[in-house]
Amino acid sequence: MARIRKKKFNIELTESEYQRLQAVEVDPGTCQTIRVRCRILLLLDEVHGDPLTTKGCAEKMGISSSTVYLTVKKYSTEGIDAVLSIDRNPAQDRARTKLDSRNEQRLYDLVDGPPPEGHKRWTMRLLEEESQRILDEPVSKDTICRALHRRKSGS
Repeated sequence: MARIRKKKFNIELTESEYQRLQAVEVDPGTCQTIRVRCRILLLLDEVHGDPLTTKGCAEKMGISSSTVYLTVKKYSTEGIDAVLSIDRNPAQDRARTKLDSRNEQRLYDLVDGPPPEGHKRWTMRLLEEESQRILDEPVSKDTICRALHRRKSGS
């Protein structure tokens, strides 16, 4: 005998939420992530039609059950506005890199110039020490290495 589990979250959209989700879903400016979230909530809504199960919704849309579950959980705990927005972490988006184009050019000029007195060539340690002096924000040897690699590869 199959065990029937009780749903943890029920989707019962108000009329205004339902209309808002429909409008956002068909808007050509909506990103795919938000469009999928809207579709999930519309398919699982118990007030405006025959709701699908989490598994049925996932199969119909070709997505994982965990995506459906996380969207439902987000709606139930944080509301409709949380579902219709994407919170981006600036660090993940590389919104702020330590070595911008101006500092990268300063680094290239440094490498193209003569090495410090008493040295035959630039080493990563020397570049790191000198970059702490000349750049707006100090960067690590790894960052310098990546910048020089980008220059070498022409990207």
